Amino acid sequence: MKRNQRSILQSIEFEFIDPDGELSDGPPISFFPEIERTGNLIAANDMVTNRTTITIRFSYPLTKAVEFQTTSDTGFTKLDLFRAIYNGYKTIYTAEKDPGTMKGPLLNRAKSKGPYGIYGHYMTDLVLDSVDEVRPGYFELTICS
Repeated sequence: MKRNQRSILQSIEFEFIDPDGELSDGPPISFFPEIERTGNLIAANDMVTNRTTITIRFSYPLTKAVEFQTTSDTGFTKLDLFRAIYNGYKTIYTAEKDPGTMKGPLLNRAKSKGPYGIYGHYMTDLVLDSVDEVRPGYFELTICS
């Protein structure tokens, strides 16, 4: 089903205060440790779901999408969800050897030959735009680069 044809239970937007003190949307995935350390994710403690187990679907920049389940005894705040997304991408990028960059003027990542087939971007390139809960406890990501 195409993105614009699926029903969305809720869409979670992520805004944060960047290191210069400016309001930004779409925190870079690799920026998570800084967000957690400084507490600059806006509404970080807002509850996203009371479910104790959720599934997150990772599809970009992958040739083979993957779903990871994560649990929390108390449900998930916006910060908890962001932490789970960061950990998912960290798992993905750790699993595949860096093939170097593509030939050409851009420094895009070449396609990996691992279980996910990462292509085009390093984790530091990824920006979390939003997260859609498309069915209870199942989240899909909108990632920009």
